[in-house]
Amino acid sequence: MLCSISHVTSRFTDTLCRSLTLKEAETLTLRTLKQVMEEKLDAKNVQLSSITKDKGFRIYTDEEMKECVGQLEGN
Repeated sequence: MLCSISHVTSRFTDTLCRSLTLKEAETLTLRTLKQVMEEKLDAKNVQLSSITKDKGFRIYTDEEMKECVGQLEGN
């Protein structure tokens, strides 16, 4: 697992050196989780949250998770 953690850290560090949109951050997060998870990533076994100026802290709904995971699978 240590190898996976260093890979995840490296991937985030490389990508976060530039500005990301919220959608790009969602996709990066889910792609990274998909690489390191032992079971198949789906809308039921992961959960995203975000903190934005407009909406503050929020946890994504089931529908939002389905949309995010669906976009990942579409790429």
